Amino acid sequence: MKDFRVSVVTTLVILVCIAVGLLLRLHFISSLSISLDEAQSIWQAQHTLWGSDSIFVVMAKDIHPPLFVLMLHFWIQQFGQGAFIDRILPLIFGMLSIPPFYFLVKEVYTRKEGIFAVAIAGCGPLWIWYSIDIKNYSLLIFGTILSLLSFFKIVHNNHPRTWMIFFFLSQILGMYSHYFFFLIILLEFIGAFIYKKKSIIILSLLSAIFFIPWGYEFLLFHSSSTQPSLGQVNLFNILLTIFELVLGYHSTDFYKASIALWPLVILFFFVYIKAFRKVNKDSMLLLIAIILPIAGTFIVSQISVTIFLTRYLLFVSIFLYMVISRSIFSAKYVPYRLVGTVGFLILLLFMTYTQFSDPLNISVEDYKDSVAYVEQYATPHSLIIVSAPFTIYPFEYYYSGNAPYVTLPLWDRKHPINFAPTPGQMAALVSSSEKTYSKIFLIESYDQGHNNETVSWFNNKFKIIRQENFGYNVSVHEYQISYDTHALANR
Repeated sequence: MKDFRVSVVTTLVILVCIAVGLLLRLHFISSLSISLDEAQSIWQAQHTLWGSDSIFVVMAKDIHPPLFVLMLHFWIQQFGQGAFIDRILPLIFGMLSIPPFYFLVKEVYTRKEGIFAVAIAGCGPLWIWYSIDIKNYSLLIFGTILSLLSFFKIVHNNHPRTWMIFFFLSQILGMYSHYFFFLIILLEFIGAFIYKKKSIIILSLLSAIFFIPWGYEFLLFHSSSTQPSLGQVNLFNILLTIFELVLGYHSTDFYKASIALWPLVILFFFVYIKAFRKVNKDSMLLLIAIILPIAGTFIVSQISVTIFLTRYLLFVSIFLYMVISRSIFSAKYVPYRLVGTVGFLILLLFMTYTQFSDPLNISVEDYKDSVAYVEQYATPHSLIIVSAPFTIYPFEYYYSGNAPYVTLPLWDRKHPINFAPTPGQMAALVSSSEKTYSKIFLIESYDQGHNNETVSWFNNKFKIIRQENFGYNVSVHEYQISYDTHALANR
């Protein structure tokens, strides 16, 4: 197709950006422990395709559509299981997202912005993070870019009939990738009115028909009681999310220091306004694309359930990267553009390095080292308690020791209900353990608002031997609960 014809120089530059992006992803692919989300994806993918305990039933109880886990199921069957090999699947979609991103930005702006956007995508901290995360987010980015590229081709009247097919298929791909893709559909509905393109609305409605079977399955099995508590959000979370979408995940100290840079944000805002003095339909839609998902999910989180999470809003980074590219290339003088492009890419590379190397990164879940620690010190006379209970998935992914383990409170995988452990439950668990075990290893992570109370209860009840923290999110507390070695010897 003529739409995909590019010069040799442009092709070489894009290939270099893709190669650098691939090298960065491969460099960091084994640097992090398997997270809770990743372990859950692997556990879900190990289910059968049919029956009362199939992938579809399990995913209907979850908060994500089934497409990625279904792909992961066949991927594991074909290539086996392991952190590295399983992360190759999202890596593929992460890399496949970069070339169409060039054509999307080029369609809206120019070739120069397109090349720079590809460079940003190649070394963007959060795009790298989720390109090697065994979850559906890189698939969401891939589907969103294809949908937006098709959308703009249609509204710009560039071979609209051909792109209608791509648009229709990308809509189905996106809907089965992540429920937040419906915000993209809403955005494209708004764009259909702005550009007066009824075909967009018709195609979206037709593609939605293919989602009805899964929508019925979801309503049949889903229960909100299975979901973890995500806490309250405030206006600071909006600034934090925008920061993370552009510059990645970091430590709390890093975020606090970054607040001092707010004058630069204000400066960038005025540069952006200047770059879009003549607001056209494309620019208007991009502004809506940034504001609508952030404002909408924030409002819902204030009045109902918390859904305002950076990872759910990952697709907004597409529009932020496009706006940043346009703002930098709006500079009148070439030296300014050069300083802006080189400076911003160096900043992204630095942020990517600190994101993966900072041990206090608030998004790192170091279950690998915490489980290795417990395996080293726990004996068959020890009891391991895992809390929050749904973190049993990453624990079991790594654990191969001899000490028995339980969750606090009990986690029923077929009928999971998330609630806080009561003092009575903790007392009952300990009472049944004191006659059998000499030590308790309490693994605390993914705070549901009651971790401090749980740890305090154990601290007041037993002698604490040692406590080890594994990054920002995971801690292990070792307690002496019994000295009755005679009872232990007769087990």
